[in-house]
Amino acid sequence: MAKLTGNPMQIPAGREGLADYIPTKDRNAPPYFAGRKRLLSDIEDACMAVWGRHEIKRTQIKGSTWMIYGAPGAGKSSILEYLQYAWQQGAYMTLDASGRERSGPTPALLNCDSGELHSLEDFCEKLADFVSKGQADKLFAQISKTMRVRGGGSVGFIEGSIEHERTKQYDAAKASLSAIVNVLSHSKLKRPLVIGIDEAQNLPRDPLSPEGLFLRAMHANQVNLPVIVLLAGLSDTKMRIRELGLSRLSRDNVYSLNGLDTAEVAELKVGFCAHFEIDLDRHSDEFDALLQRTDGWAAHLQNCLQAFSEVYLEAQCKIEAVDFARVEQLSLASRMSYYHARRSNAMKDSEGLLGMLMEQLTGSEERGNVLDMIQRIADDNAGSRSRIKKLPPGMSADDYYNDLIQSGALQERDDDKVICPIPSFRQFLIESSKPVTGAGSADGTGHSMRGAPPQLHYGFTWDALQRIEAAHEIQAAS
Repeated sequence: MAKLTGNPMQIPAGREGLADYIPTKDRNAPPYFAGRKRLLSDIEDACMAVWGRHEIKRTQIKGSTWMIYGAPGAGKSSILEYLQYAWQQGAYMTLDASGRERSGPTPALLNCDSGELHSLEDFCEKLADFVSKGQADKLFAQISKTMRVRGGGSVGFIEGSIEHERTKQYDAAKASLSAIVNVLSHSKLKRPLVIGIDEAQNLPRDPLSPEGLFLRAMHANQVNLPVIVLLAGLSDTKMRIRELGLSRLSRDNVYSLNGLDTAEVAELKVGFCAHFEIDLDRHSDEFDALLQRTDGWAAHLQNCLQAFSEVYLEAQCKIEAVDFARVEQLSLASRMSYYHARRSNAMKDSEGLLGMLMEQLTGSEERGNVLDMIQRIADDNAGSRSRIKKLPPGMSADDYYNDLIQSGALQERDDDKVICPIPSFRQFLIESSKPVTGAGSADGTGHSMRGAPPQLHYGFTWDALQRIEAAHEIQAAS
């Protein structure tokens, strides 16, 4: 992989940077990047391909939509941030197929949230100004002119956006797209353009919505420009774009983000230590043990490294003085906080059903199979007096499945198999469903953690906590 210097958050190197790094939490890009080589390489290959066709004035190929999906904390937003930052520095993140540095201009990435597409005319103005400074006013005039011609008079603006009646919304979208073609195609594009849309699971279901019209036009490349759309969202994003009418999205353009494998975690370790100038010396194995407990999950890795940074600073940056047990306590607290935060009200109200589902899930089931499992568990417990073994009131199996997707308890892989993407989260949900009996019992069925402070049991028995910790798994490098 091409070597990338710098970092999106501009966190300084060395000891000075550690204090800045600790409060960044897990939603921000770290000051180094590891893994995801195939994804990054394929996206940069696609950028070079559309630019190559643009340079020789060939018609662009349809189907220029890419999608990254994964549970919360998988690292989707960081990928967008890092691509944007690297390309701004004039650097590709990967080498080409022959192992050489890529030639040609680096892409430009417009990074936005899915909600920004709702007012399409505003978004298109932003897009025009991003590609070519000073084009926004010209684009606005073009949209207004098109609307007046079609509408026979007033455009109907209210507080800066077009009225939301269905017909005017449709006309506004068509006018915006027409204006994009008229304005951008005549500007001298200097590089390929990637439109990154985060939180794509929140896109509307209506194919005639402004978002739907825009995305379909880009997917079909009606603008015939060197443009790629890169969607990032939860795994129900796949269904959302089908509802929007993006047909025949190539399987090669869809990526399911899971945990980093062993080689990628090792790469992350090297990047972290190099950036902050940390010499692990004889404590490398202890550091590796901390990383092993993260499932290779991006959010857990970030929290683990921040916990280490905090204790390392307390030890005056002397590795021999680092209390690794305290690092693990802080890291575990972050993981438990993450797990509790991931539980929706529906999950809390149906702990028994959810625990049984997680125990029965093998990873070989597809969506329909999991829906059947949910319904069967609910039907089997229809006569139970316990509400937590039933579907929440008013929810169907389909609603419940979608809620689990949104919460990150379930994820559809590239092959359509359904899994819980984080092994320890799965075990957490199983243990949460089990009743606690006999607090303080010697056999581990109570809340005593063999002398550990009570605030560290996180609501679990010692044995249950041990099972959660033992469930951590980092995939072997393929």
